[in-house]
Parts: sequence; structure tokens; C-alpha cells
Amino acid sequence: MSFLTVIVLVCALVMIIVGIFSAYFGSGKSRVVGIVLFAVGLAVGVVWAYLTGYSNVEPFASVPLWDTIYDAFVGLMGVLHRQLDGLELRHGLKTERRLGPEPELPFSAKQVLLRVAQEAFHNVTKHAHATTVTVEAEPAGSELLLTITDDGVGFDPTAAYPGHLGLTSMHERVASLDGHLHIDSEAGAGTSVTVRVPVGDAALQALQEAAGDDAAAASADADEGADGGRA
Repeated sequence: MSFLTVIVLVCALVMIIVGIFSAYFGSGKSRVVGIVLFAVGLAVGVVWAYLTGYSNVEPFASVPLWDTIYDAFVGLMGVLHRQLDGLELRHGLKTERRLGPEPELPFSAKQVLLRVAQEAFHNVTKHAHATTVTVEAEPAGSELLLTITDDGVGFDPTAAYPGHLGLTSMHERVASLDGHLHIDSEAGAGTSVTVRVPVGDAALQALQEAAGDDAAAASADADEGADGGRA
């Protein structure tokens, strides 16, 4: 459990306790203050429990923007802590984390890296039968080095897995950042996913180039469609 999660939940609990005490023993304004404190503490606890994965209740699941706001607020490293907290609580996994400072990356690039990490975590919980997951994220010169390792059953990363598009999606996402993804695994030896992406100006340039390529492809498709219509 991250330090920030402990602080928030402790504050929420204190507000709830003080609110109950004031509402029960107080009178007039103090009782109103107690009711407000209880309501605010309860709301903070429930919302934060949802955001950090400490609840199976997802009242905001139909509002994707909620997660986007949260991600922007705590940053990539904060969200990785949240994801690892969830692995511990929901799947009983031991996690080890060595997460450095928040990288100098555009928000859209951080979202891409988060989706890659989530896919890796999904594979761990669904296929790896692991007991421990280790995540490292540290600057390496002009790059960010992100490594996700598990001690599970491993697999053959060179084999074809029809119908399973997760690995392909991970490679494509990282390539969109002008980065590199390498998967090292073998039967009985666990799996290590290593991602290298540029940071700073290089990261912004990679995103701009990717956006330009997408625009050019869309324009070419539109022109092809127009030519087909005239034919």
C-alpha cells in the first residue's frame, strides 16, 4: 500500500470518527459539523478506495474521464503504485517496486506506457501463476527504462498465439513512442518485459511524427475511397 493511500485513508477515518462523535454528543452547530465531517470522510474513503483498487465497487466505471483525471493528478509513477497495490489486494501477489522520479513525458505518452503495464499485469494474473511481480522505472540517459518481471511459469515469446493480441498491441503501443519493447521468457523461468522510450523533447517529437503518420494514412484512405466512388 502506498504512503499516499495510507495518509488519505487515515484522514478519512479520522473525519468519520470525529463526525460520529460530534453528531452523537454535540448539539446545534456542532452536530451539523459532525454530520458534514462524517459524510465527507465517508465519501473520501469510498472514492479513494475505488481509485486505488481497494474496492470491488466501481460506481464511476461508466465514466472513463474519471480515471483520466486521476492519472493526470498522480502521474505515471503514482498510477503504477496504485496498480501494484491492486495486485496485492485482489490477487495476493507480492510486489517489489523501484520507481524513480516522474519522467518528463507528455501525458499521452504516459497513458500509452500505463496501458502497456496494465497488459503485462493482466498477463501475470491470467497466465503466469506467479507469486512476485517486480516493477522498475528509472531514467537511463535520454530514455525511460521500464521493466516488469514475474517469477511465473514463463512462455515462448517467439511462438504464435492465435486470438491473443495483447503482445502485438504492446509492441505497437511502444513503437508509437519511437521506443523498443523486449520480452524475455522461457518455460519455468518467469517473464521480463522491458520497455525503453525517449523522454523530453525526443518523446514529444515521436508523438508528433506518429500523429503526422496517422493523418497521412487517414488522408490516403479518404482519397482511395473517393477514387473508388468515382469509379
